[in-house]
Amino acid sequence: MNPQEIVDYKMKWAPGHAVQLHSDLYYQGLDWCKERLKKHQYDVKKWSDVYYHEFRFETDGMQLRFLRDFGRYTK
Repeated sequence: MNPQEIVDYKMKWAPGHAVQLHSDLYYQGLDWCKERLKKHQYDVKKWSDVYYHEFRFETDGMQLRFLRDFGRYTK
């Protein structure tokens, strides 16, 4: 997929299944997504709340896998 196709595809499922992750773990969360998912399957909204970034996933299965690994640092 080219960048425009990725953006268009994300707009179809947005906002998707969201998880608020503590900002101290932003890079670990981003690395987790890059290692396990394709670019069109997740999106990140930085500073969605004080000390939190919002990770958005295309499916609830992806969200649950993320929560399994980062659950205690989520809101």
